[in-house]
Amino acid sequence: MVRLLKSSEVEDLLDLRGVMDCLADAFAQQAQGQVQAWPPGMMRSGGAIFLLRAGGLSGEARMGVRSTTGPHNPSFVTVYETPTGRPLGIVSYPFSDLRLHASAALGIDHLAKPDAQRVAMIGSGRNALGLLQGASLVRSIADVRVYSPNPEHRAHLVAEVEAKLGLAATATASAREAVEDAEIIIVATSSNEPTVQGAWLRPDAHVTSIGSRMELDEDVYRRAELIVANSKVHEWNVLEIEDAWPIVRLARAGVLDWERVPELGQVIAGKIPRPTGISVYRDARGGFDDVALAVRAYERAVALGRGTDWDPE
Repeated sequence: MVRLLKSSEVEDLLDLRGVMDCLADAFAQQAQGQVQAWPPGMMRSGGAIFLLRAGGLSGEARMGVRSTTGPHNPSFVTVYETPTGRPLGIVSYPFSDLRLHASAALGIDHLAKPDAQRVAMIGSGRNALGLLQGASLVRSIADVRVYSPNPEHRAHLVAEVEAKLGLAATATASAREAVEDAEIIIVATSSNEPTVQGAWLRPDAHVTSIGSRMELDEDVYRRAELIVANSKVHEWNVLEIEDAWPIVRLARAGVLDWERVPELGQVIAGKIPRPTGISVYRDARGGFDDVALAVRAYERAVALGRGTDWDPE
């Protein structure tokens, strides 16, 4: 039997803290070689996009694949048992944004200075508030400076940060003004041009980038003491990789050795020490970590007797 689980049957089973705990477990498995990452897939048809994110958690005897047609449509994860390959559940997946916020928070927790207090938020889209909430769970934030090209959007985000997170926040007229002297810089944009320049960064800054692969300029990576990916397979093995991406140019020019870039699991496991200089964390928008969350929601829902059994025979 396959358990079918609607969004309403799983969405209350994981909050931001719970997602962070689940991802920390998944990254610990990554460090132990118990995670199987799979390159993301994408198909275009009739003007629509079909996205696939897959991965395995051999330590939990689970694997799965997430399918979606974009952030405005439902997303689903099919969960399988290993090594049998038996399908266990089809789980509605309302955790995409939470996964991103939790991943960024874990990166900040393990890479930013323990006493970091000043945050720059570059971008004011749907993930900005959640990213700042995640940062506030792992650091005592004293000040948030917000920049996005639209003055109304950045003013709205400032008001939300103050009202919902209880943090002091100000809007800035430029990205540089927000970034200079910030100890944590969170970048979440769709920009086709660099929005953050390495020359603006303090020598001990931490940068989290979850948006366009163009949003950081080459000097951010050149100046970094440590660059970390949530998954190198998910970050690098994409269908539409472009020479215009700064990290691709640097790797192909031999300036950046991609093989020596660690994954977050190694950092969380203590195999890579916290840097004293600039650090960069890149989140590649999911894969095995999506599967980990779907598995956690599936297991909890089954324990609570939720969902509908379906016999595919």
